[in-house]
Amino acid sequence: SGLPDAVLDYYNALLARKRQDEAIRQVEADFGRVTTRSGTGEARIASAELLDAEGRPARVFRVGDTALIRCAVCFEAPVTQPTFGLLVRDRLGNDVFGTNTYHLKVPAGDYRPGEQTEITFRTALNLGHGDYALTLAVHTQDTHLANNFDWWDRCLVFRVIPNAAYSFVGTAALPVTAEIRRRTQDESG
Repeated sequence: SGLPDAVLDYYNALLARKRQDEAIRQVEADFGRVTTRSGTGEARIASAELLDAEGRPARVFRVGDTALIRCAVCFEAPVTQPTFGLLVRDRLGNDVFGTNTYHLKVPAGDYRPGEQTEITFRTALNLGHGDYALTLAVHTQDTHLANNFDWWDRCLVFRVIPNAAYSFVGTAALPVTAEIRRRTQDESG
């Protein structure tokens, strides 16, 4: 509800977002998309999902939207306190942001062969508009360099589009305020 122009603009934005989302899913389905996986296989990421704040599958987000990254992990060997991680890369392959349960101080527990678990990361996509890829990992300690069980590079791709509330350039939507104070003659000296 609202003024006709505002309602039509909102509706057209929803349609454009849906079309972009479908186009990205088609690219993901193509065999031409290059992903790499490495690791010992003692734990393996069985599935990965990218969801919006309401838990619906999504590939297009506005700057600042909340995203859920959910993955299911299967264990093929005994694993003590695995670390689950994520990495966001820009379209050129540059690391934009990464973290994991070790750095977030989220204990994972111990697993036996045949067990499964699910990890969900929730984050605000304070990213500049553009295309990004997600890498997911299961390893030990703070990095995958010690014991890398599964490193799935570019497992999901997504797009961030501008929002109407905040315009900027670059790859990060940092919270910024500005204050302007006119100087009086006396302060000018």
